Amino acid sequence: DISETHIVFDYAGDIWICNLDGTEPRRMTTFQGMETGPFFSPDGHHICFTAEYDGNRDVYVTSLEGGNPQRLTWHPGTDQAKGWTPEGKVLFASGRTNVPMARPEEFWTVDPAGGFPEKLIVPRVANGQFNADASRFAYQMNLPWESEFRHYRGGQNNPIWIMDMATH
Repeated sequence: DISETHIVFDYAGDIWICNLDGTEPRRMTTFQGMETGPFFSPDGHHICFTAEYDGNRDVYVTSLEGGNPQRLTWHPGTDQAKGWTPEGKVLFASGRTNVPMARPEEFWTVDPAGGFPEKLIVPRVANGQFNADASRFAYQMNLPWESEFRHYRGGQNNPIWIMDMATH
């Protein structure tokens, strides 16, 4: 992800940050588990990411300066960080209400200061992002399938849906 001053990325199972020109890279996490998918908060002061500690993937947040990550989700299934809302809540995907994964994952939000996750009204989503004022949400219902499928000549472009958050 890219902010006004930094680039954050995952490499070799850890989260790294550097200046916009690629200088001064530094590792932000050094835990034994895998950390992936970092995203800057709207103000650029925090980073959310997915980490697999203790055998489970959950969503964590840390400050731009580093330090111990704070765990935000506690579900026994996979929770995966997908970004932030314009208001500063962490956006994540989870199959927590699906038994047993009969439906695709849904998007949830959680306040980095703590609290319970809240389900997003979008019924089925694989990727998505809010516009600047959170009045609309652009998303894809499905991820592309079989990106490495041998000899496939068809397309895999999925439609992009836009939901008006006021009228649904």
